[in-house]
Amino acid sequence: MTKKNIILVVVAFLLLSVVASGCSKKDSTDAEVPAEQQVFEETAEDPDIAEEPVEIITGAPLEEPLAEPEVDEIEEEEPASEGSKAPEEQSTSLGDQPVPQEAPVQITELPVESQSAEPEKPSGPSIQLIKTNGETFYMSLDDMKDRSELHFSGSFYWLNSFGSTGHTDFKGVKLWTLLEAMEIVDSSSSRVKVIASDGYSMDFDISQIKRMDYIDETNQDVKLPIIIAWEENGEAYDPSEGAPFKLVVGQKEPGDINKPQWVSNIEKIIVE
Repeated sequence: MTKKNIILVVVAFLLLSVVASGCSKKDSTDAEVPAEQQVFEETAEDPDIAEEPVEIITGAPLEEPLAEPEVDEIEEEEPASEGSKAPEEQSTSLGDQPVPQEAPVQITELPVESQSAEPEKPSGPSIQLIKTNGETFYMSLDDMKDRSELHFSGSFYWLNSFGSTGHTDFKGVKLWTLLEAMEIVDSSSSRVKVIASDGYSMDFDISQIKRMDYIDETNQDVKLPIIIAWEENGEAYDPSEGAPFKLVVGQKEPGDINKPQWVSNIEKIIVE
């Protein structure tokens, strides 16, 4: 063979090798395509076949189900101690906001010495004195007799609704001076009510209680205050016959009927 023929044989051999290699690669590529895809491609090309669903059964093994992720066991929390246990009211449901808790109302008791307590009623005869704010005090008969600066003695002229008249001597304490000394009246006081044990009462304007110039129409020189008397015509009232106190009022002017204003057996005096 000539050199030229040898070269042609080699080139032909190389071309055959390349062609053979390309065919083998194509076959392997077709083999790698999944059967499902090939069926799908064939079905898409043929419209008659595409109208009916094709059940594909392959021999490929079913995929194993995904394994559930392992979850670390949650350690059970120990129950909270009684001191740290939250109250049921503070527990909340899912998605709810915490319920605001009302602040507890603190009640502070005043010390015993700062609490105002009603004074004890004296064992002997006494008058209850009530201030405008409701505070209560007592003035006993013995206290009245001991307060000489409050005393007054005098003769009072009286005139009743039937026209009867007379004079009566009394000893006692000036009512306005007593109320001032006991601090039962103040600038807000407007009226004074005197009440007997049987409920009979007389109501006076505060200006009437202040007056120290009530008269005796038979003696224009006499000036008299309103008094709480414990003695009449030189004789003390008997406590066994009732509260030994009497309200005595002079005349405001000549002809004034003042006897009905004399309240016997006084039990309490209320300032309003």
